[in-house]
Amino acid sequence: MSNLQTGPVIPEDIRAYLRDLLSACPEIESFWLFGSRANPTVNPPRDWDFLVFGSLAILATLQGIDTLQRSDVDIFIVFDGNRFEGPWPIDGELKTGRLRTSIELEEMRKVYGYDWHNISDTEASYTSTRPFRQRGFRAFRVYPP
Repeated sequence: MSNLQTGPVIPEDIRAYLRDLLSACPEIESFWLFGSRANPTVNPPRDWDFLVFGSLAILATLQGIDTLQRSDVDIFIVFDGNRFEGPWPIDGELKTGRLRTSIELEEMRKVYGYDWHNISDTEASYTSTRPFRQRGFRAFRVYPP
């Protein structure tokens, strides 16, 4: 897995972690870096955020492998092209959301919505549907190269 020339540099330990996820779930279609590591922010980034395009089967597999959870990486599995969910709780809560649509809060979950648009095969733009978030973010596909 190599870095994209247009995207941020990903350190070897994070790339090795993504390879571990791919070994556990070889049917993963792609990894996309988004969030503070993909976009300049006022605050220093604290973690790595990845959308992992795949299926509910990938989500179920990862939910059963707690050893792959890292405190410095947030993984969200995108299934059926629109819905996404984290396989493990983040700050004590499961996070779930949608791409391209705005949705209501579900019981006991933080729900996110992103108006997601692919710019190219390796770059996307998105805007959060939550009113307090900024607009015009970028995401970068880091796998496949």
